[in-house]
Amino acid sequence: MNDTVAPLLETESFELKQQDDTAILELRGDLGSLGWPLPDRLQETVTDYMEGAACRALVVDMSDVEYGGAELLRFLVTLERQVRANGGRFALSGVSEAMESVVRCAGLDRLLPEAEALGMACAAD
Repeated sequence: MNDTVAPLLETESFELKQQDDTAILELRGDLGSLGWPLPDRLQETVTDYMEGAACRALVVDMSDVEYGGAELLRFLVTLERQVRANGGRFALSGVSEAMESVVRCAGLDRLLPEAEALGMACAAD
């Protein structure tokens, strides 16, 4: 197993990395409806990368997310569907209590499981 995690793409609000056959998308900052640029483009970038790199799993690390609104939830659900449609696994990591409550209240906790619950590795550091 390769423990090296090299950044592939990085901006102010996200960083995309790969560890073995797992893509790791680190989200950060205020990802509310009005404060988050280009979620559709990011979604396309991640799914295209996963296909090209033959990644079989995606872990979305939310450790540094300050706020996430409806647009973030839509992004996560759409990304999850695309990853699973391509035969991959999807999980969240580092979800704050507040964000976990939002996910649960929206009824998305089964659709958006946490990586630890699935036994998926996540190298956030």
